[in-house]
Amino acid sequence: MFGKMPYGFENMNIPSESITKKLSDPNTTLDDLLKEEELLQEIRNKNKDLIKYFNKEKVKEMLDYITKEQVDEINKGYKFPFLCSQIFGLEIEEIMKYFFITNKQMEELEKKD
Repeated sequence: MFGKMPYGFENMNIPSESITKKLSDPNTTLDDLLKEEELLQEIRNKNKDLIKYFNKEKVKEMLDYITKEQVDEINKGYKFPFLCSQIFGLEIEEIMKYFFITNKQMEELEKKD
């Protein structure tokens, strides 16, 4: 009865091409990703490569956007802090762990990877 879903619903979790392209570039910055329109949706869809990108340094950068006043441009002053808080609000375990993990535990996790 529910065999193949109509209208292409089986393809709903295909990663964004622009985000995939940026993640494959080693020079991509957090700012580059925060400018992507599909960022929040990709995180909601649990894009593994995207979630892996958010390491300890990136989470610290995101916290800086939220907690430090940014005066130079509109993205850094308004859009980026909002997006960062939205990302944290999704409570993705792989990102949230950086709030609760010690440096020693972090080193142990990195050895496993």
